[in-house]
Amino acid sequence: IQRPVLLAHAADLAARLAPQGHLILAGLLEVDEDPIREAYAAQGLQGGPATREKDWIALRLQRREG
Repeated sequence: IQRPVLLAHAADLAARLAPQGHLILAGLLEVDEDPIREAYAAQGLQGGPATREKDWIALRLQRREG
């Protein structure tokens, strides 16, 4: 899924995530990491380091406590 789609649906995906649930976004281009992280952080999701392979990444995000 390309960055514009993930950004447009950040609020909807976050709203459907169970408490303590994880959202995995994979097959992302490295250059899209920061804008995607920022959009999902604004929805209360955070994650650790990306999994990387060449120019591709995967993000594992989780709803923040409190």
